[in-house]
This record gives sequence, structure tokens and C-alpha cells, in this order.
Amino acid sequence: MGKKKTGLTFKQNAFVVAVSSGKFDSLAAAYDACYKSSGSISTSRREASRLIANPIIATQIATQVERQRVENEQRNIATSVSDRELILESLREWIRTAVPADSAKQRAAELLAKITGMLTDKIEVSQVERTPADVIAEIERRLSSLPGNSDKNTPEVPEIPENTLIN
Repeated sequence: MGKKKTGLTFKQNAFVVAVSSGKFDSLAAAYDACYKSSGSISTSRREASRLIANPIIATQIATQVERQRVENEQRNIATSVSDRELILESLREWIRTAVPADSAKQRAAELLAKITGMLTDKIEVSQVERTPADVIAEIERRLSSLPGNSDKNTPEVPEIPENTLIN
């Protein structure tokens, strides 16, 4: 069994591929598949642990996993773009072929506009810088405008006759 240019034997490389594929539920199962092991589970675990501790194998697994992640991401992007193009083309076709009063035509046009960004809900928020004194003045102004508040500085106090005792 010769070593490949990665410095791994054929079986070690098979172990890297097996582990990075994610098809096995444990390192021992990947070891058993690659090394055709018929020994005990403890032997498989021990040997799989020994292999995974090898820095070259660990690096190869990490590289392989990252490569697969990038490939999956690129495939998902390509699928997404393809789906988007299909949807846009279908909507364009519905718009071209529908009867003018057809609600499907109107809905297709709305969806096409929304997908292409022509219909976006934009909320404009403006923030006014105010000092605490401005806020207090605004609160007082609003309180004085409430019904029953004729003068903001003098609260309404009921009149009490002079001969009434107050404890």
C-alpha cells in the first residue's frame, strides 16, 4: 500500500472521505467501512481515534468538509438563480398571454414588480434631536391644551368656606 501525494495511504484517504462525507454516524463506523474491520467495537473506536488524532488526516478532513460546504453553497446559489429566472419568465409569459381584464395578469404583474424591486415598502424614519428642556416644554404645551386646563401654572383648587375646620 503506497502513500499518495498527501502523505496518506489509500485506506487513510478512504477514511478521510468517509468521515467528511457525513454518511457514517461515528468514527468507528467509518473506520470499519474503510478498513473492513471485523474486530470488536472497542478496537474500531481506538483505531478511529488514533487516525483522527493524526494531524495530516485531521487537516485533510477539515479541508474536505470546507470544500464540500463551498460546493453546496455554490449549488444552492445556482439553484436559487435558476428558480428565480424560471419564476420571472413564467410571470412575464402570464402577463403577455393573459386577457387584459384577467386578474391573473394583474397579480403576475404585481409579483414581477415585487421580485424585481419595483414594489418595496420603504418606511422613512426621521429623528429630531431635542433637548430635555424642549421635551418638557412640549409636554407642558400638550397638558395645557387638554380640556379643563385653562391655566397650566395654577391648578384648580376648590374654594373652601372660611368657617370650615381643616384638620
